[in-house]
Amino acid sequence: MFLICLSTMILVPPPAFGSSRGVLQQALFFLEGEEPEKAFDVLASQEVSLKGLSHYWSLRATARFRMGELEGAAEDFQRGLTLDPENADLWRNLGWTFHGMDRWKDGAEAFQRALTVSQQGKDAYGLALCLFNAGDAVAAKEKMAEWLKADTPPDWLRLFVHASLASGDTKPELLRQMEGLALESGRAEDWRLLASGLHRAGYAGRAALALETAFYLKKPDHGDWQALAGLYASAGLPHLAAGAMERAGRDAMDGVPYLMAAGRYRDALLLLQKNEGPEAGMLAARLHRQAGNPSAALASLSGLKETPEVLYMKGLCFRELSRYSEARRVFALLAEVPGWEFRVKGLLNRMQALDEAGMGDSY
Repeated sequence: MFLICLSTMILVPPPAFGSSRGVLQQALFFLEGEEPEKAFDVLASQEVSLKGLSHYWSLRATARFRMGELEGAAEDFQRGLTLDPENADLWRNLGWTFHGMDRWKDGAEAFQRALTVSQQGKDAYGLALCLFNAGDAVAAKEKMAEWLKADTPPDWLRLFVHASLASGDTKPELLRQMEGLALESGRAEDWRLLASGLHRAGYAGRAALALETAFYLKKPDHGDWQALAGLYASAGLPHLAAGAMERAGRDAMDGVPYLMAAGRYRDALLLLQKNEGPEAGMLAARLHRQAGNPSAALASLSGLKETPEVLYMKGLCFRELSRYSEARRVFALLAEVPGWEFRVKGLLNRMQALDEAGMGDSY
């Protein structure tokens, strides 16, 4: 649903450990220079002499984390915690490691241990993020609510908003917080988030405007334009909905219903002419019927497989052209199709009466 960047692993400068200090500082130097492989090699070569130091395991775990060896990193952080079980940094980094492995429950437990020691919001954030990813949006929302202040980091507020929406909250206060976040950050993702909240709260028009703002900040794709068209359609603005589909820059069948709703039948027909297949034929037939031209509608249906839907459309066209015997024949066929007998019973009776009275069929 959304992506929140993984926290940077915390590297605490090593204390003075006599002859071990140089090895730890060298490893830290390599890590800060984004050379985790060299850091790991230096540390691994000194495991026998340094394995009794929690900081050794912290640096080694960080190197393995940055090398993508998450399971090994988790093992090394845990080794460090056996030596220093009250170390908040180790618990925090273990939490982020579990987060990277999608082990949400383990991550939440690690962040809870870090929070117990540190009482810092960054650990509450990690805990709430793991809870949210584990599917407990209510608990994540409650945890982040404890740390929301005027100077709350954007990521914390963003997580609170996501958790609130996921738990069904669309209160005005939350919408104001979302709007403030979008205005402050200027990020397309936050304007999209605001659009989602407004839509869920029933403000389709305002949601469409928020989504349009996101488009100015980040180029939208075809699916984005479809979403905007849907919002405008929900807001009762069919012309804007049709315009959104046109701005998608693709000749697609999915734009036809919006053009039809906007009363732009000619544009809808032009779009249909670029497409082939039964769906295009059926849509073209509907458009011609709406425009009062059943003959053109019949022509659009020619060559299509006679499914119940196609037969029904043909029967309606025959009826409108006063070709009652043909309409009667079509509706009689449909009356034998399960699920259609009641739908066409009245039409069949009327066509039969008109046909027997000798009316129609003067084409």
